[in-house]
Amino acid sequence: MLRIADRLWRTCAPARITVAPLLAQLLITDGREPAAVLGVLLKSVELLPCIDREIAYVEGLLHFGWGQAALQRLTERLPLYSVDDPKRVFRLWRRAQEAARAAMPLSGGLALIDGTLRIHARCAVSSGASTRFELVTESGRVLAHRRGRRVGQIASLSMPMPNPDDLRGMVWLLYDGSPVPGACWRLPFDFRVQGHCAFDGHHVRGTVQLAWAPKRALAVVVEDLQGHSHTVRTGTDGRFALNLDGCGLIDSVSVRVRLPDGRLESLPGSPLLTRRRLQQHLRQVGLPSAAQRTGSVVESGAAAIIIPVYDGYQQTLACIESVLSTVDTRLHPVIVIDDASPNAELSAALDRFAAGGAIRLLRNPSNLGFPDSVNRAMQQAGARDAVIVNADVVVFGDWLQRLLRCAQTADDVATVTPFADDDSIVGYRAVSGDAAAVDIAAQLDRHARDAHRQQSLELPVGVGFCLYLRRAAWDAVGPLDGRSFGKGYGEESDWCMRARRLGWRHLLAADVVIHHAGGVSFGPRRAALIARAQHLLEMRHRGYSRYVAEHSCTAAIDAWRRGFDRLRLESCARPVALIVLHALGGGVDRFVRGRIDKLREQGLLPLLLQPLSESPGRYRLWSPDLSLRYLQYRDAQQAELLSAELAGVNLAHCEIHHFVGVDARLIDVVRRLACGYHVYLHDYSWICPRVTLMDGSGRYCGEPVLAQCRRCVATQGSDLGETIDVAALRRRSDRWLAGAHTIKAPSRDAQQRFLRYFPQRAIGVDMPESEPEPVTAAPRRRLASGTIKVALIGAIGEHKGYQVLRRVAARALADELPLEFVVMGRTDDDGRLMRAGRVFVTGTYQEAEVPALLRREQPDMIWLPSVWPETWCYALTHALQSGLPILSYDIGAVAERLRQAGRGVLLPIQATTSDWLSALLSITTGAAEAPTALRLPPARRTQRTALPSSGITT
Repeated sequence: MLRIADRLWRTCAPARITVAPLLAQLLITDGREPAAVLGVLLKSVELLPCIDREIAYVEGLLHFGWGQAALQRLTERLPLYSVDDPKRVFRLWRRAQEAARAAMPLSGGLALIDGTLRIHARCAVSSGASTRFELVTESGRVLAHRRGRRVGQIASLSMPMPNPDDLRGMVWLLYDGSPVPGACWRLPFDFRVQGHCAFDGHHVRGTVQLAWAPKRALAVVVEDLQGHSHTVRTGTDGRFALNLDGCGLIDSVSVRVRLPDGRLESLPGSPLLTRRRLQQHLRQVGLPSAAQRTGSVVESGAAAIIIPVYDGYQQTLACIESVLSTVDTRLHPVIVIDDASPNAELSAALDRFAAGGAIRLLRNPSNLGFPDSVNRAMQQAGARDAVIVNADVVVFGDWLQRLLRCAQTADDVATVTPFADDDSIVGYRAVSGDAAAVDIAAQLDRHARDAHRQQSLELPVGVGFCLYLRRAAWDAVGPLDGRSFGKGYGEESDWCMRARRLGWRHLLAADVVIHHAGGVSFGPRRAALIARAQHLLEMRHRGYSRYVAEHSCTAAIDAWRRGFDRLRLESCARPVALIVLHALGGGVDRFVRGRIDKLREQGLLPLLLQPLSESPGRYRLWSPDLSLRYLQYRDAQQAELLSAELAGVNLAHCEIHHFVGVDARLIDVVRRLACGYHVYLHDYSWICPRVTLMDGSGRYCGEPVLAQCRRCVATQGSDLGETIDVAALRRRSDRWLAGAHTIKAPSRDAQQRFLRYFPQRAIGVDMPESEPEPVTAAPRRRLASGTIKVALIGAIGEHKGYQVLRRVAARALADELPLEFVVMGRTDDDGRLMRAGRVFVTGTYQEAEVPALLRREQPDMIWLPSVWPETWCYALTHALQSGLPILSYDIGAVAERLRQAGRGVLLPIQATTSDWLSALLSITTGAAEAPTALRLPPARRTQRTALPSSGITT
């Protein structure tokens, strides 16, 4: 059961949410280490946040004796959920207290809230303490006070949560004057509604759940524009459906869910509009004629800054302060709209700004949403232009003057949008994390101000995070359509499309960059709101998505983004180490990760030149330490561009690890670098177009004469991704190696093979890692006690012996031999192997998981059936560390390392299926005994030599 659940976890992402709790329990039963168990439990919470999974995670912490961590998790996470079984949670709390070994085992306390909004609390009674509980606000207002019930040394409380309509902000439960852990709630409650709704003209369908209580059945109220409503209840899975034809509702409808405190909240997607109703809303908003474009007289050179605010204390204050520090509010008034914010601390801060005269504060009596808040502020702005600024934006320098200058470049400009450090159409995402992002955005803005001075570009639509609006365009087009777009998302794109119909244009000001955190206002509802907005935009403006996607601005914007990448790379304080490699992953990728760590230790910034695997003929420069996306090269014709961009970088070191997929002209650019270069030989691409020295038989070719190599490539094809003769490849490789400062092979076997082709080159050996000390292997089962289990480690493709495994497993099944195979990793075709029988494939693993997988599977031996002369083999490292017997072909670095370790059984590369079966079945002795000589079937005898000193048979 464990291995099946584990395979589902590794290979089937959709099944993870279901299999996670079962897998965690199986891992505990199996005695797995904390990291494995807690990792699954924590991922389970991430996949489906709910109180049951939080409790499972806390129980996992307690299972391993981590009481303090369990207490901390309980107190941090309980306020996010309702609890159906308070007694269970309080028992868990007591266990955590005892495991934490506190001075007083039941010291402190815990509070939680159930699905009926009732507070439950337990607190330890200290000497002389009362049993008085108080529920207080952040302003000190006492909402309720109760005497708890004392039982022994525990004071308990159960009371309803007061929820006054006028209350906004945090409330705490105090016991004897001190806050109770876990008792910190914000009113009104954020039940974290998750879901969506859709309308096909006849049926309303959707899903809605409360992350606060995911299993709770909910009432969904569907109401048409005439006020007729119908209520439908969800199932425990959150799904609901309603046939409008059968309940008398007409045309477009709103869809709202009734929350546990009685409030109704609209679902993302609501209101559900037909095309007819959407166009009717447009007529009500107003679509003036082109003759009205002149509008009112505009106050020249003046623009109001409009900041709609709902939540996000720190980000909103940072936004307002950045605006106030960069504009003259006498000429450019700052209008802030408090859209009924639930954050009392934020509202108080806005009051202080307004009292000091810094801002004009408008406060909506109820939450109107972004579009209607902007419409209200635009009325307050008078005849001025306006800039709509999201509350999660930070601006820099003379940003407003630059936007204004761009807006005045032509009479038909309706909007101007700056660059932002987000993922929008005009975004340049540099890093995640506000502190670093703001500093980088400021640096980019200084660069853009100078490098892109007064440069602009036409956009399909403006972007609403920071949108300069011309008053004349606003007067001509009309306000934002809040009736159709609800609380927000898509309304500014709709406005821009309406403006475009009247002949107005939208520009990007390339010389302005602002910081935009992005998506903060709508949180987890964002994806559903975006989907709804796209649907409405397509209904109202047919072909909208195609129009935006096909607009010609992308290439020009990417050129500016490329300049941002170059700036950040060239201004990096650390000297740079360039690494050239392929995009195929595997052992090369693992080795390069190790090299990157070492280069960082030397104070160098790693910079990688790599092909784009999804786009043949395209390459990129990128760094794991910098988010560089736009230093890309379309083909080798841009080799000069690569050379120019590398010339501006402080290059101190260069390594060529692999050239497959990298055009030779780009390698020539690297070879000409002033710092020189070092070469690491990872496989045989330097001498063999097939890379692995395998011929058409699927085995090692024996490295024949050149003419035979040419015939092999002609019939079997090349894996280099380029057309090059074998002799020309070797001449080119020799030339490249001749210019290297150092050349390193990962093993002596690989070194000697390369020296046969490049005898004049000084090729050294640099092992990827030191050989591990073997651990004591678990006693192996004898043949009489059951099936012999054979483990294979890693990705088993053709060169790693996939066909050998398939043939051996099929023969073992046909002959009813007591052999079973487990691949710890993946294969070229997992399904085919597993359906054939005798083979189980775990799925891809992390390196740290190999010892645990070996302990779980308890194999009798490890088999490495690679059919080519490997240059290293990371799987062998795990095999050596396990202490188990190892079987392999007598070829390459695997054989070399086994001889050095005095371990293993080696068969010649010509070994047949019968030879392998004989070798596998011979492992029947105890763990302490060396493998016996092979007993091969009479049909075929294989020459072998015993090496008593090493215990190896070849």
